[in-house]
Amino acid sequence: MIEKKRIVFTVSNDLVTDQRMIRLCTSLSEAGWQVTLVGRVKPNSPELTVQPYEQIRLKLPFHSGPLFYFFLNLALWRFLRKLPNTTVVGNVDLDTLPAGWLVRRNQPYRWWYEAHEYFPEVPELQDRLWIKKFWLTVEKRLVPRLKMVSTVSESVADHFRSLYPNLDVVVARNFPLLRQHNPLQPEEPRFLLYQGDLNEGRGLELAILAIEKFNDLHLYIAGDGYLRPRLEKLIGESSAANRIQLLGRILPQDLKAITDKAWVGLNLLENKGLNYYYSLANKYGDYLQAGLPQINMDFPEYRLLNQPQVSELLEEYSASALEKAITRLMNEDHYLKLRANAVLKRMNCCWELEAANLIRWFEAKVG
Repeated sequence: MIEKKRIVFTVSNDLVTDQRMIRLCTSLSEAGWQVTLVGRVKPNSPELTVQPYEQIRLKLPFHSGPLFYFFLNLALWRFLRKLPNTTVVGNVDLDTLPAGWLVRRNQPYRWWYEAHEYFPEVPELQDRLWIKKFWLTVEKRLVPRLKMVSTVSESVADHFRSLYPNLDVVVARNFPLLRQHNPLQPEEPRFLLYQGDLNEGRGLELAILAIEKFNDLHLYIAGDGYLRPRLEKLIGESSAANRIQLLGRILPQDLKAITDKAWVGLNLLENKGLNYYYSLANKYGDYLQAGLPQINMDFPEYRLLNQPQVSELLEEYSASALEKAITRLMNEDHYLKLRANAVLKRMNCCWELEAANLIRWFEAKVG
């Protein structure tokens, strides 16, 4: 083991709602590591919550665009270069990787890349070809130099391996901590729940359209993002406006209580690039641990995890396909079967198992 068991993770968000990093940093702290998580202050950043690791938020002059990424990596480099050489630097996602390269390019076993997504294929870049090309260039230049890479799904890991055959990639899936509770009866009136960022290609418009067909169902949308004004307009024009609630960004502990009362969880992704197609969203595990039947896209990870069946899989990204899935779940016997399957499946789909494997791999690497 290295002399000072210290690791510093860098992210481009504001720390509070990144559940994967909360779990990862907590697990490493419990394993005896001194952990620091470094992010940034946003204009609407909530107060930091108490955690068993150090949290630092940097102030940046820009919050979007090329200048944001430049100043983000400049600020991270200034912070990281002051660290002792024994400190492991963990860069989360491609947008913080340049700062790690500047300080750890000659220390491959003190440099960890944690890929939460396949960054060059995020939907926001699919129509911005020059920017996508830039990030692909960053990836091609830096990722082959790495000795430690972890990611969120086997699909993303296999994609990395196909591009960089010598890369050692470990998978730690986005599952929450195991819950032992008996699932609650869905709250009346029953509601479908979406949790996550309000971004393009998340099926939110489809859900608003589909809910109009079911007079006895409500839709709760928990999260925030740039799509919110468009959703507010669409809801205002909907015949189901009084049955749709935009809950805003909710702290993880409060969101868990809402999830427990839901009828069905929604996780709809438009196939706009490999990032979505290969994804395994945090919300999948959150719904599963709540014993909640869910609706997902028929993408590789959700297909692989649907034995026994815990979700309806949509082959088509459309409001009509969603309506048919909701109708199938209104069959009480079918609904209860999926719910019972979720309760059984959650035993093997929990962060405790994923973290143990990840930490064993990491500590074997750093020596």
